[in-house]
Amino acid sequence: MLEIIICLSLIIQPTILSVSQNKRDNTDQQQFEIFSEGDGVEIVIMGEPDQDDEQVYIIQIDGSIIFPLVGRIPVEGLTVEQAKDTITEYLRTVYRDPEVFVFPHWKVSVLGQVRNPGVYTVQGGTSVSRLLALAGGQGDRADLKKARLYRDGVEYGLDITESMLYSGTSQDIILKSGDVVYIPRVWWPSWSEWGAILSTLTFIMTTYTFIKSMD
Repeated sequence: MLEIIICLSLIIQPTILSVSQNKRDNTDQQQFEIFSEGDGVEIVIMGEPDQDDEQVYIIQIDGSIIFPLVGRIPVEGLTVEQAKDTITEYLRTVYRDPEVFVFPHWKVSVLGQVRNPGVYTVQGGTSVSRLLALAGGQGDRADLKKARLYRDGVEYGLDITESMLYSGTSQDIILKSGDVVYIPRVWWPSWSEWGAILSTLTFIMTTYTFIKSMD
């Protein structure tokens, strides 16, 4: 029985470590991004089995998060690294020498031709294609070649056709806090719309022919 338990622990442990490492890699890449109202802050305290590592604390309108037993911790306007230092100091009032990891969750929006447009809070490192997947995928009339990303008052054109099929393409931008993704509608009619147009034209021509025959 002991041998079985040891084998299971060896199988399970690498999976846990890889997930944690993936989060750390994403955070390292975005450590200088700044938190804003509506963003989420995931806090993990190492060595605390009762700590829920899936808990995400949303930044309130006053720029703070509310952590149990600690209260409000101001994080708006701080980088991920600065927020980690600030949160660690606040947690020292409850935990002894806590080892804290902070993972950002950005508030972003997706509009236009997607199944479920709206505002989403996504984990740091999330790409445009992943956001579309979270929104239920593109709509039937989506023009992926003319997608738009609005960031810090600047509009960027994106062709995410390949991004929806293959991850890691150059157009599959990693999202930041406040990003807005817009998927426009293709300009040409669909087959059903062509059918409606032809039916209307047929009716008009039939009516015109009938009226002319009455002359």
